[in-house]
Amino acid sequence: MTLSRIIYRLRSLNPGIELLALLSWLLFYPKSGGKETSYLFFLGLAVLVVLFSLRQVLSLKNIGLSPFSHSLTLFNLILILSIFFSIYYFRSIYFYADVFLISFYAILFFFDRSSKDKYLLYLSYMISIFSLINIIHHFLPLNDKTALFFTNTIRQGIISGIAVLILLYYFLRILHPGPSEGADAVRFLQKLRGRSLNKQAHGSSGLKVHSPGPSEGAGSVRPARGGNQAAVEIKRRCIIRFLILLAVNSAGVYVSRSKAAFIGIVVFGLLLIILKKKKLVLIPIILAILTFIIPNPVRDTFYFSLKKDPYAFDRVQIWQVPIAIFKDNPAGVGLDNFAEVSPKYNFKQTKGPANYFKVPRQPHNDYLKILAETGVLGLITLLVLLFFIFKKLFSSSLFDITKILILYLMFQAFLFNIIFHAFFFFLFVFLLKDLFEQRMTFKSFSFKAKLVTTFSLIFVLIICYFFPFLANRAVKKSQALKDPLEAAALLEKAAYFNPLNAEIYQRQARHFADYFRESADIKYFNRTLHNLEKVQRLNRYFPGAYLLESDLYYSLFKKFQEKQGLNYVSLAEIISPLTTAEEIAPFDPFIKMHKAQVYLEFNESEAAKTEALKAAAVEPHYISALYFLHRNFNYFGSEEAFRAKFNEVRQKIRGVVVEPGTYLYELFRIPSPGKQKF
Repeated sequence: MTLSRIIYRLRSLNPGIELLALLSWLLFYPKSGGKETSYLFFLGLAVLVVLFSLRQVLSLKNIGLSPFSHSLTLFNLILILSIFFSIYYFRSIYFYADVFLISFYAILFFFDRSSKDKYLLYLSYMISIFSLINIIHHFLPLNDKTALFFTNTIRQGIISGIAVLILLYYFLRILHPGPSEGADAVRFLQKLRGRSLNKQAHGSSGLKVHSPGPSEGAGSVRPARGGNQAAVEIKRRCIIRFLILLAVNSAGVYVSRSKAAFIGIVVFGLLLIILKKKKLVLIPIILAILTFIIPNPVRDTFYFSLKKDPYAFDRVQIWQVPIAIFKDNPAGVGLDNFAEVSPKYNFKQTKGPANYFKVPRQPHNDYLKILAETGVLGLITLLVLLFFIFKKLFSSSLFDITKILILYLMFQAFLFNIIFHAFFFFLFVFLLKDLFEQRMTFKSFSFKAKLVTTFSLIFVLIICYFFPFLANRAVKKSQALKDPLEAAALLEKAAYFNPLNAEIYQRQARHFADYFRESADIKYFNRTLHNLEKVQRLNRYFPGAYLLESDLYYSLFKKFQEKQGLNYVSLAEIISPLTTAEEIAPFDPFIKMHKAQVYLEFNESEAAKTEALKAAAVEPHYISALYFLHRNFNYFGSEEAFRAKFNEVRQKIRGVVVEPGTYLYELFRIPSPGKQKF
């Protein structure tokens, strides 16, 4: 079936089906299965968004523009500008591709406000299924992953919280319709059931609006003969259904162990109740109190954070990292590059098993993420957008599910990084569309514009999604090959599909370096250097490239020293890459220890001792550094003093569980052969 025929078939597709298909993919595709799963997820999402966007493009004669579409376009332009200042184009471009496709689809999508309740209820039903599966997985694990659909359970809890708020809003509307809702409440009940009340009343007129009596409010609803029983039955069934779904999604929040989601549903659930029916306000308060009395996962998480988690109170220090990045990079470091730069700005963690065990890979605040990654322009744009959002939110009654959900997501964005996750960004954009898209102007959508748009969308799909997917497949195949040259050849093909991905060239460099160590063929030394130069050019904040460069020169030094007794390589050639890596990750004790070992190899004893002391200053419990100082410099004065220090460290780290290859494993590993752990 050709693409044009697929697009033609899609023309008759209901917009609601489109939204459900996209939301289903975003919700239920398992995203915690590694890189290949991630590439498949984004490729599938891109295919769906492009197909549905092309349906709109080819069927529209006029395109509707509004303040919402103008604001979203401006936001996208700011993100594009930030890419020019990116330290790593690969991450920034592919991150922006998701934002672009979702933004473009949202601008084209015609949002029928009369269908808003239906869309949101369908969303709540989908999330209810999502929550139910997560509950089952919590008690009867379906695989070895803690989070079934997302990379962590926090996002799953926040999503369940969205359904809680939606269902609570409609539950309150059914239970206590306002005096001004009148016949709208009737139509609302009809909409929930999907059929007319008067059909159930066997030909009667169902419910009707009548002139108010002296004791009745304006627009009161009086059941007609035969319609009363049907209306009461529908209301009863809706209440039961919503109570069950509220219980399921609340349980979804609890099993997620997400403190942010729990606080969010309590705060905004209370707000909904206060705005609608203050008498019910005690119910969520009692439930919140019971949460901390009756054993449950949320209570356990709060207890663990307060009593046992050494990093629970590091949130403020984590927030200082993006601020420091912004101070050094006023133009920003580029979209999605926080994790690349954060090792340089890490902070001391005094309560954990090591000082610099954890490196913040995300700022735990979307507003600070925008600040660090997009710089001054992003900050100005963010402040302007927030001003208009809050102005619109508080310009009328807050008892509106769109407003409540926007506030909930903005609150969660303050505590965690969610807004730029595909599902949350998709939902947030459509909520803003509902909030702002009121006055629309229509402009002709010419054939030339359609043609350019079509080719642009297909180009983005191929370059930013399909080619990276093929490159990742090639990388995965190369990992199964034992011959380093065959693996490098396959990686070269991967580089054709994804030339901006520094990881591919780093893998090539490793394979060539391995072959050089085996063969001593200088050609592969040069090829390794060539690939490392590409890595350093693409991502100058990647210390692994500089470490491999130093190891490569050291290997060359050893080869010539063994065969010819010559120092063909200078000390500076080995140390210089290590110094650069140290500038990128100044709190990495292993780089400092590496420098100490190189200096000792070249008989630079004082420099070796200085670097080992620096490593021990960063991590006082670094076993290899202590052994190095004792064996080579008798730093502790005697064997007894060293043993006393060693036992002190051993006592300090008793009970710490470490896995091979991790930071803590390397930190606490005894360098003597045969003694790799305590």
